[in-house]
Amino acid sequence: MDPAEIEPPPEGPGAPRIGFGQAAIALKLVSQAQIDECINVQRAAQMKGDQVPMLGRLLQDRGYIDKEGIRKVHNYQQMYRIADRIPGYQLVERLGQGAMGTVYKAKQLRLDRWVAIKVLQPELAANPSIRQKFLQESRTSARLNHPNVITGIDAGEADGVIYFAMEYVQGKTLQRLVRERGPMDERQALEIILQIARALGHAERHGLVHRDVKPDNIMVGHDRVAKLLDLGLAKMRLDDDGTAKGMAVGTPNYISPEQAMGQQDIDTRSDIYSLGITFYYALTGRVPYDGPPEVVMYRHINEPLPHPKNYRPDLTDTAATLILQMSAKRREDRPATAESLAADIEHVLRTGKMPGLFDTNPGAVAPLRVARDSDRIGKIQRRRPRGTEYGLTPPPPTQRPGPGPGPSSDPGTRLPRKRRKRFDQGW
Repeated sequence: MDPAEIEPPPEGPGAPRIGFGQAAIALKLVSQAQIDECINVQRAAQMKGDQVPMLGRLLQDRGYIDKEGIRKVHNYQQMYRIADRIPGYQLVERLGQGAMGTVYKAKQLRLDRWVAIKVLQPELAANPSIRQKFLQESRTSARLNHPNVITGIDAGEADGVIYFAMEYVQGKTLQRLVRERGPMDERQALEIILQIARALGHAERHGLVHRDVKPDNIMVGHDRVAKLLDLGLAKMRLDDDGTAKGMAVGTPNYISPEQAMGQQDIDTRSDIYSLGITFYYALTGRVPYDGPPEVVMYRHINEPLPHPKNYRPDLTDTAATLILQMSAKRREDRPATAESLAADIEHVLRTGKMPGLFDTNPGAVAPLRVARDSDRIGKIQRRRPRGTEYGLTPPPPTQRPGPGPGPSSDPGTRLPRKRRKRFDQGW
């Protein structure tokens, strides 16, 4: 009995039939002998009229494969059904799963280079508005040419598959880096946030707002170059006639207050807020608010941001101040533009402090002035006890008790030498 006859093949019109056992062997996760052993158990159950156990379950029960291996097999089955359906590309590996589609590593045959291809989910591709929104991602990416923005390459539809090909980056998302290694070094996190701020500044110059900045949309390459991903949620600014060119969508854990409230006049300051929460996550390993999506969005709107030093006591005051400034509830209190934010971060990396804090501007320093006698008198007068002025009797000096009663044991009241001299001179 062929494994494909026991394990259901991937669903979808025109999907090639590849069974669980075939995929597991192709991935070199199990041997043919182990597959045959489990198939014999399935045949025995079928002959008895019992329920036939799934091949993956049998392999797992016998310790031949684990849950991670089963996940890899399912991903391979999903990829296999579209591996050759996009002309000019050969899909070889599944990289990740998003809300709208699955991302694969693929070979662009004509140019012999690796690319990343996002394939829209079949159930979403049936919706014309979603399909148009997905294809808009490719057009948006193609407009941007910046070293910190993923470059779009190709997009289209082939054999019922809607795809978007983009630049392939060897690295990991910021989300995965923090999960695997824990909170980041402060300077390293600053360098990543600086690169994304430059990317947002470039998008801002083209009239675009990303609207979904988060660690999972930031790819950090092996060369430490950070790139902004997933511009499918990008929204063009309002036209002169006031019509919007996009949808108000975001991720609750990183959404800005104005975006959570559904406001339409969203600008780059919303992305700066989300980047500030991303910076918070990179340095603390956690998001500031938790709970169901509705609760998290409510807290973004109404609750003050928990101080990052509550979870990272060794954080410098400069980094904490920058986070709180980027994540201010009122967008008027945040950096006005992504370019100004990038300039602030560059200043922090160069000097270790925020611009304007403890800085000395040579042009603003008052010239040195020689103090006059009247200035000195004024300072002395301000230091004297209230109600004491020149010409009046000064307050009584402090009494210093002697060792015992009588003239011989009590040396009397003595003042410090300088004070006594002033009294002698009549003050």
